[in-house]
Amino acid sequence: MATPLVSKGHIDEVDLIIGRFNKLSKPLVFNENTSLALLIAKRNQALNAIEDRNAKATQFDAAIGTMNNSDKELSKMQSSFLLQVGDFYGKNSDEYVWAGGVRQSDAIERAKLTRQEKLKADVEQKKKE
Repeated sequence: MATPLVSKGHIDEVDLIIGRFNKLSKPLVFNENTSLALLIAKRNQALNAIEDRNAKATQFDAAIGTMNNSDKELSKMQSSFLLQVGDFYGKNSDEYVWAGGVRQSDAIERAKLTRQEKLKADVEQKKKE
């Protein structure tokens, strides 16, 4: 999922205002906090902040993509390693368990236990009814 970029919002409106008032021959100053020069400076500051944020969002998305790709490659490699260990040592070996596998005998035993637990739960449920 890509990080949404920040739009320029009011900057387009301010650009129109600046374009219109830049045509005046004298500097437009209403008071110390309101002037065309300050409006231009704030517009540039906002534009720089937006561009900086969008660039960082793009870098972040690229890093996430790299991480996801690395994770997928690692998972494939781990699966391949497990299969190779299973073929070499056997799927009932300690080495297979060390590589992250489950012994066939353990898997069968767990499946039996799970079935027994389900049957036991069903019996208890019927007793309650």
